Amino acid sequence: MKFFKENSSVIARLIITHIGMSVFGLVIFLATNQQGDNVMLIASIASLLFYGVIAYTTMWEYGSKDKPAIDAGRLDYKPSNAFLSALVAELVGVIIILVYLISSFYIDAFETAKQIYAISYLVLYVVQSCASGFMLFFHHLYENALINSLCLMISPLLICICSMAGYALGAKGIHILPEKKINKK
Repeated sequence: MKFFKENSSVIARLIITHIGMSVFGLVIFLATNQQGDNVMLIASIASLLFYGVIAYTTMWEYGSKDKPAIDAGRLDYKPSNAFLSALVAELVGVIIILVYLISSFYIDAFETAKQIYAISYLVLYVVQSCASGFMLFFHHLYENALINSLCLMISPLLICICSMAGYALGAKGIHILPEKKINKK
């Protein structure tokens, strides 16, 4: 409970970012899905990279804010908290991916599993729309739910890694993205 209390603002900000990027990813997906699989895949990669940069920047700010307290010894340096915060923010998508995967094993045996599979497949296009291009590209190649699930897991994993790296580098004061210059008059 202490983790959620200390990281609730970070988690909320990452959830809001995820919602915004889902809308962005859905627009990109709808604009490119009739252009062919390669265009859709490239657009999906660009969308995921953009999402990763936003997550990195968000967590870099939090790490930079915590830097004085970490340097003074009042706060522990834990980049893993940033990873866990991002994982909590991505949890809905991860759960739906798991439901999709598990139900795919039983679609031939149970009618309910077939319905759950179909619904979760459609929901994934909205919730994980930044990676929908990946999913559809590999679905056309292999038509395998396991491969689709692994492709969809790239998105939450990438965001968690970018978040952890952003926090870690922000807490150390290291910039890999250009700094915003402030002109003083």
